[in-house]
Amino acid sequence: MLESAKWIWLDKALYPEYQETFCTQFADKTGYHFCVAGFEKTYQLNKKAVKAEIEVFGDTKFWLWMNNEFVGMGPVCSGGDYGSTLKMPIQYYNFYSSDLNCNTLNFYARVQLSPEVQADTSCGRGGFILSCKVTFEDGTDQVFMTDGSWSARLEPQFINAAETDYMLSPHDWHKAEAIESVWNLKKSPIPMPAETTVKPIDFSPVVVKPGEEKVFSVEFDKIYSGYPMLEILADGAYEVMIQTFENGRHYRSKDSIKSNSFTSHRSLRMYSIGGYTVTINNHSQSDVVINDASLAFTHYPVAQEGSFSCSDETLNKIYEVGKWTLQICRQTIELDSPLHQENLGCTGDYFIESLINYFTFGDARLTRLDLIRTADYIRLSGGYMFHTSYSLIWVQMLYDYVQFTGDIAVLNEVFDVLTILLDRFDGYVGQTGVLEIPPNYMFIDWVLIDGYTLHHPPKAIGQSALTAFYYKALTTAVKICELIGEPARKTIFEQRAVDIKTAFHRCFYDAEKGLYIGGLNTPTEVNRWLPENPKKRYYGKHANTLAVLYDLCPENLQNEIMEKVVNDDSLIDAQPYFLHFVLEAIDKTGLFEKYGLQQIRRWKAAVDECGKGMKEAWGDDLGPGCDFSHAWGATPTYQLPSKLLGFRMLEPGFKKISLSPNLFGLKFANITMPTPFGMLRCELKENHPPIIDAPHEISIEIG
Repeated sequence: MLESAKWIWLDKALYPEYQETFCTQFADKTGYHFCVAGFEKTYQLNKKAVKAEIEVFGDTKFWLWMNNEFVGMGPVCSGGDYGSTLKMPIQYYNFYSSDLNCNTLNFYARVQLSPEVQADTSCGRGGFILSCKVTFEDGTDQVFMTDGSWSARLEPQFINAAETDYMLSPHDWHKAEAIESVWNLKKSPIPMPAETTVKPIDFSPVVVKPGEEKVFSVEFDKIYSGYPMLEILADGAYEVMIQTFENGRHYRSKDSIKSNSFTSHRSLRMYSIGGYTVTINNHSQSDVVINDASLAFTHYPVAQEGSFSCSDETLNKIYEVGKWTLQICRQTIELDSPLHQENLGCTGDYFIESLINYFTFGDARLTRLDLIRTADYIRLSGGYMFHTSYSLIWVQMLYDYVQFTGDIAVLNEVFDVLTILLDRFDGYVGQTGVLEIPPNYMFIDWVLIDGYTLHHPPKAIGQSALTAFYYKALTTAVKICELIGEPARKTIFEQRAVDIKTAFHRCFYDAEKGLYIGGLNTPTEVNRWLPENPKKRYYGKHANTLAVLYDLCPENLQNEIMEKVVNDDSLIDAQPYFLHFVLEAIDKTGLFEKYGLQQIRRWKAAVDECGKGMKEAWGDDLGPGCDFSHAWGATPTYQLPSKLLGFRMLEPGFKKISLSPNLFGLKFANITMPTPFGMLRCELKENHPPIIDAPHEISIEIG
């Protein structure tokens, strides 16, 4: 329907300064101005309408109401990367279906010009488009759409996404200007976000006397991805400041409001909210009453839920906190955190989040779109992503998606990207046979050592880990070639993998210590993300774990190395993100019975500190910047059901699986796992055979 609608915006003659903008938060903002534009149109219908089907898009963000009822906000994120200033090639429009019982159709939309958070993207100018198919009670239908007959206005009360002055009146309505399209729209392949209003744990209306300042806080039962909302009764000037926090009173944001009358406020910007503090200054001669305080909670919709419970309440709590954190991170992209709202550059996060999702919510459509949008960006950048290792992890995420869904078609859609990416890394291989000249060695982990961060470590700490990720990408690419019949490329990737494996052991293995070093001490070119290489040799859990997990290490050395990874405190330790790989390697070497649950119990301190969301990293070395809403650290929510089930995918799409149930010392465990055919259930009880109930479409081998 949208192909027949007209793009509209503010009249250029009236508002020349509010026409164009920058494409991402990382672009040059000089000369551009934030604004919110309003668009309105009322249609009188000659018969009763019973249903509306809406397609809508606005650049950069939009909020849509129909007949004074909030419909939704958008658009679906088009993708991108940290630091990118590029316009993405595809934009995704929202769609809604609503029941009606009316003879009048009124649309009102607010559209934000200019990105305000990292996940915001723009095509460089303001624009709005809408099409609505109305079905009448007699079965006929009619389409209404944006054109030059719509009204537009500037709404200057929105100074920016965190500052609102309701004492500034909206400008008068004028005819919207029809504009040329700079967008390439496709219908979103994912469902629209779910939204609910969440009330705080305990709230009573707050009365602020004339001339008084009052401060109060509200707490929520969990950390939510949401928008603060206040209802304020007043008859005179007042100011309000909203400061959000996740845990405790470490404030993460500040919204300011000015008004002199009744105000129903909803923030333009989403936050990660465990609670918020409100400061009210009453400048009037009458009481100001905060009549309601709440938030609008938004997330990717949940249709079904897997579950895990066992005899250890600590493990249950760890599982549940991780599951909840995944839910608030799943928006129109899988976020690293609703606090940071980074765009699709943190593939390590989404790789782990997607694995958790397969065992909890089971809807893989968002993962597919993330893979496609990341591929779109890699095409634009010629194979470059900001976090070098994360571009390689994209290959693993792609293969896992195919295994859990059976959607082999996606491989043909992105195979060119796989080639672009791995050819680029082949150019980073030096005379040693390992990666020698990448732009950097990030990201490895949130760890500090000798003044270096493993976010962007020197070669001596990061080279072997990055090389291992490259090797895994090559071996995974070989499997992808087998699935879609690409023998020529398979041969190329196989030979590269053989060469890397040989060079890896030769360059990095220290036979005296029985460990792999973090990297070579040879000089490197220095840049912002690549420090000067130290002469010291480093031994850490990261390189050694990956050597074992990806079979870069001879099989006879693997168990001994993983014993050291678990027990040798002299090794550079791993944070929650990288412990995902540690736990996978522990399982691979048959050591999960001995160490698996022990390692997962390390999360106890984190969930005891904050049971409302998963902490980004352990300890305080990284400062107050760590959030409590980071699903990359929630791997136990994947590890617990998958390892107790002993789950292995034998044929893509759950056509055939293997289960080897094991309690690992627990008294009992109950697991449900979503599949494309319905729920798989397993009851485990000490000294009893497992009870497994699975959809008949799934062939199961019991180990």
